[in-house]
Amino acid sequence: MSTSLIATYLYGMISYIMTRRRFNVEGVWAEYIPGSIGHQYSLGRIYHDKRRKIYAFDGTNYRNDGKKYCHWETVTSYVDVDRQKYFYTFNAQIEGELDKVYYGFGVVNLMPNNAGVLVPSDAHYISASVDGKAMSHSMIRAIDMSYSRTSTGADVITLVNANQ
Repeated sequence: MSTSLIATYLYGMISYIMTRRRFNVEGVWAEYIPGSIGHQYSLGRIYHDKRRKIYAFDGTNYRNDGKKYCHWETVTSYVDVDRQKYFYTFNAQIEGELDKVYYGFGVVNLMPNNAGVLVPSDAHYISASVDGKAMSHSMIRAIDMSYSRTSTGADVITLVNANQ
């Protein structure tokens, strides 16, 4: 193996490690979407998917009564540390309509915390068939909550309402 190939590999690894120290998007996040009608609450998890080598943001959107409205899964994503943004595309299915899938695009804005590490602050998305227009939403770290597709909306609604 040539020295330049080893140097290129090491540079890539060091660059990856140093960039990851500058942001922390991973965790469970509650959202409030004020412009949405009838389904203003979501719970999602951002995690590093090692197989796909992306940060995935998967979650569930809830009706205002706490019942599930739809589930979304990340197709691809990119963290732009310099612009302080996390970009992702997703596909989603409305609960009970397994024969229909729609796609969307989202942007999570990142802001430095007290330690200077970039963390999610708020976000917006647009999807083809749910709301049909750009929707802004909050990003509230849900420290004591875990995410699964079987999570209920009552705890999400309580957390979001306590943080408004």
